[in-house]
Amino acid sequence: MTFLFVTIHVRRSAQAIPLAAGCLIAALPPEQRAHTHLLDFYLDQSPEEMEQAIQAHSPDAVSFSTYVWNRPAVTDLALRLRRSHPDLFLFAGGPEGSADAEGLLREAPFSAILRDEGEFYFSRIIHSIQNKKFIFQINGLSYIRQGEVHHNPAPEEPPDLKSLSSPWLTGVLTPEPGGGVLWETARGCPFRCSYCYDARSSAQVRPIPQDRLRQELQLFTREGVDQVWILDSTFNHPPERGKALLKMMLEEAPGIHYHLEAKVEFLDRETADLLGQLACSVQVGLQSMNPDVLKTIRRTINHDDFISKIRLLGEAGVTYGLDLMMG
Repeated sequence: MTFLFVTIHVRRSAQAIPLAAGCLIAALPPEQRAHTHLLDFYLDQSPEEMEQAIQAHSPDAVSFSTYVWNRPAVTDLALRLRRSHPDLFLFAGGPEGSADAEGLLREAPFSAILRDEGEFYFSRIIHSIQNKKFIFQINGLSYIRQGEVHHNPAPEEPPDLKSLSSPWLTGVLTPEPGGGVLWETARGCPFRCSYCYDARSSAQVRPIPQDRLRQELQLFTREGVDQVWILDSTFNHPPERGKALLKMMLEEAPGIHYHLEAKVEFLDRETADLLGQLACSVQVGLQSMNPDVLKTIRRTINHDDFISKIRLLGEAGVTYGLDLMMG
């Protein structure tokens, strides 16, 4: 049996990496992983071209990583595949699946939507398809039965990340010399800003084990990676975790350029000095200076503290930018 994991990217770039799909495949046992394929598409490709590429693999199941930028393309492709292959298992996950599972199920004929972290469930899903008896009793799964949408509850506690395999270290994803990688160092966020989804699945920071991170950095160095985008919404929270991460980057891969996102409240001189020793750029989430807007989006700011912390970055010679919301 053949299982496809499809990602439709915005455009061809160093950041067009199917990390979510790669994580799903890396979490599968080797005997299941051997029957999977990653397919990368781009928004400038026609639906017909994508459909033909999928059909060339004669898949038994297709899973889509669904984001705000590719949702229309994903639903259109799902409709086309369902018309040509009525018995094909079609899945969707990702931020749009978590945020609006019912909407996706109403828009396109998906067999099910995975709202939760799929690495912990996809092996069971594939096993049930192989045995021609699909299991609907899986945490975080949404589906339609007899015209009604059902949402299975998510687990009370977020899963432990220690058991997950790295998509980079398993070879599911391959770093390219001179290219870039997306690097996951933790999941979750303790802040509940109204415009962001990072805290919806877990309002706590769950770090990836340091041994795995160190091995990934060593791999990126060996393969000549040029840029790393760190996916933490706030790499410097808790502050000591951020410092430990920066020290590891300096030890194992000081020649790579890093892109990070920081919360200014948790910056201090030691963190700024460590950043100053790296080739990096830091995005700081200011968002707005309007107190009413900040209250609405569940943010706070101490103007004097913000200015003094930003000056630390400038004094350390760190390239930084301020994120501002338009509107």
